[in-house]
Amino acid sequence: MSEVQNNLGEKFKETITEAMKTGDFHALNTLVTDTVNDALREADFQANLSREATEKKVWNSQRSWQDKRREEVKTEAEIQAERQQREKQQEERRRQNEEWHRQRREREKQWEEQRKAQAEQNRARNQAQPVTPRKATAAEMTSLVKMEKKGNVSGTLCTVFGGIGLGFS
Repeated sequence: MSEVQNNLGEKFKETITEAMKTGDFHALNTLVTDTVNDALREADFQANLSREATEKKVWNSQRSWQDKRREEVKTEAEIQAERQQREKQQEERRRQNEEWHRQRREREKQWEEQRKAQAEQNRARNQAQPVTPRKATAAEMTSLVKMEKKGNVSGTLCTVFGGIGLGFS
């Protein structure tokens, strides 16, 4: 497991706290998306490892049978050359796998840096803009008060004059 995955719970806690403070849930959305995508990639990777292990067992059993068969026909040098070629191929696959994991760790670091930069931008933007509460309109306020409608005129008067006499304007 990478260091980023080890701190996943802490990252979620920080991101949720930041989102609740700022009201901007973009960073949380990004974190959840990245986490799910990472989990899917890892599951796919593990499934491929399992599949490759099964294929390797079958291949090895076939190879041992084939090697026995070839020993009757091929020389020891030819058999050794084939084995070395297979070992080189296995080493190349292992190297590619390590490279993929290295690149993945780099991507995780970049995502973490981007998330931190985004959170810092959100904090700076929220500190620069004072929050002013929105005033409710007369129509919204009248919807809170139960009124018995007597006709079209009362609705028009309430809309035009607001809630005068009802305790709100």
